[in-house]
Amino acid sequence: MINFKRVSFTMTNNQIIKNQSVDFISYSPSDRYIGVALSNLTGSYWNGQITILNTETPLSSSLEYNTNSGNTCLRWLSDDSLIFSSDSGAISLLKIDDTSLQILNYLSTTTTTNSSNDNDSNNKNKPPVPKKRRDNIIEILLNCAHDNIISSIDVNHHDSNRLLTASNDRTIKLWDIENRCKSMQFNVHTSEVNAIQWSPKDADLFVSSSTGRVVLSDSRSKSSFTTVKLTNHRHADIPVRSINWNTDNIVWCGMDNGDLLSIDTRNNCYTQSTIKQHHRATINQIKFNPFNNDQLSTVSDDRTYKIYNLSTKQTVTSTIESNINQPNYIKSIDWNKSIENQFITGSNNGIITINKL
Repeated sequence: MINFKRVSFTMTNNQIIKNQSVDFISYSPSDRYIGVALSNLTGSYWNGQITILNTETPLSSSLEYNTNSGNTCLRWLSDDSLIFSSDSGAISLLKIDDTSLQILNYLSTTTTTNSSNDNDSNNKNKPPVPKKRRDNIIEILLNCAHDNIISSIDVNHHDSNRLLTASNDRTIKLWDIENRCKSMQFNVHTSEVNAIQWSPKDADLFVSSSTGRVVLSDSRSKSSFTTVKLTNHRHADIPVRSINWNTDNIVWCGMDNGDLLSIDTRNNCYTQSTIKQHHRATINQIKFNPFNNDQLSTVSDDRTYKIYNLSTKQTVTSTIESNINQPNYIKSIDWNKSIENQFITGSNNGIITINKL
């Protein structure tokens, strides 16, 4: 079911409030839109939603696509299409047709109030009429891609037809999106796979994480991989909840115990950059500022987002989201690639916040 809905930003605090948990949030390639993966898994409800927000004006709008399961992750393919994963083990493709984008953009440029003086101008600027048959659909690419929750997905930076998925079923799979088929399966973990990410430089390498280990794999061979076991007593039995490449060879890891550490994939070992108790709870996601690669951002179950400078080894900012009360937490973060030092966060109590350093 597709709903077209006007949503107003509260500009005093730059927040939008949804009625479902925000599990993942991401700017589109042009930064014009924000994709939001939501879940509603409380009580007798078991469903979710994919929301597309327009960011270009203070009065924004959204397209809402209701789903029959909770949604765990999404990746944009272009400004009018994205891939998303669900807790049912499915992978779906969302295509947004031209009419839907016209409506979305129309809503973002009109006001909520109409006076008698505005009637003529409003009549001249009527919204486009949706076609009876729309091309904007949610296509389930693979209904049973995994046997459990899909925890993480990533689209290859060099070839958007190659999709990686990681799951609580302990497997990683490489998919051919165009042909809707599996290219390869990687059984390199012995516990739930929490995160996965392609290398930003090498088209064939990717990194993944689970409890007490980080694995560097070559997508050309299911037997070509290197495992870094976290032998330190603080990390040996702790899930590596989030990962992100910083350079060609350094991968940063967010731990379930709030520690932040980095691994050198050339030597397959810890670096000297372990930060103990960077957060007081699970680090859910790591992102780097696209305008300053020394600035590492993290969000956590402790309700805070932090920006850490790798060069100065100082925390630039540490902010508790004021409208997120215990036991709620911040789940996701992404940076705007067009507006310097602007980023968004999403929490499990449905709050989406636009932040500025």
